[in-house]
Amino acid sequence: MSENQRIWSKKIFAVIEYYVSNPNTSLFGVTGDLDNLGVYVSKNGRPLAENLVDVYNRLIGAFMYSFTNRHRSKIPKFCMTPSGEEIFSIGVTTDISVARKFFKVLTTNVNDFIRANAPFSSDYVTISFGCKIFSSEIIHQTASAFVDLVHCRQVKEASVVYLELTLMMRRELAYELDQAKFSSLNASKLDLVVFFRNVVYAKLRKYKEETRKALLALAERAGSNDKLREKLQSSIFNKRYGITDDDVIEITNLLLKNNLE
Repeated sequence: MSENQRIWSKKIFAVIEYYVSNPNTSLFGVTGDLDNLGVYVSKNGRPLAENLVDVYNRLIGAFMYSFTNRHRSKIPKFCMTPSGEEIFSIGVTTDISVARKFFKVLTTNVNDFIRANAPFSSDYVTISFGCKIFSSEIIHQTASAFVDLVHCRQVKEASVVYLELTLMMRRELAYELDQAKFSSLNASKLDLVVFFRNVVYAKLRKYKEETRKALLALAERAGSNDKLREKLQSSIFNKRYGITDDDVIEITNLLLKNNLE
């Protein structure tokens, strides 16, 4: 394998190259994130959740390509790339109104499309979208630089610029996505979209730290207490992935009883 392996997909490059080569077009992006997936994982286990993500991503892609293919004269280039529980899509349009129509049908119709077509789904696992027509001149300049470097076969340099470009786009899309996620809290009206997201990050870090401490204490106690270890080994919670609401209470009480919470 070459030391200068490209890190961008050919589909993404085709979109960006078309945008750079056609000055009367606009570049747009869509990001999507599955809501409440963590709750689904806790109830059903990671293996089933991974199947759910595969199904959702496949159907989201089918919905997107169905729309863009029907409007190919206005959206000549488009690609969608799943990234685990998230998606990243970019496209080129000759008519901004069609791109805006695309954004609207995504936010209003995709979840119903998933429920109607998925072999299995979840009522509380839904997809939220952040959509943006990029108007920043710096994005256009960076896209042009990226295309030029690829054409000159300067893979290492192109990789650096590619990451700069995608980071610019993803930052704008992240804000649009969080506006959608926090819409019920009036985050946009309060001008607190980024602050609300950072509250989520703070809570997440606290949860991660507390969970790590609990697991370390549990491992130490189980390693030195044969009776406790055997009890945990024979527990139903050591036999299957996923827990119910009653299981949460039972596990919490078990940890409290052994001074592990």
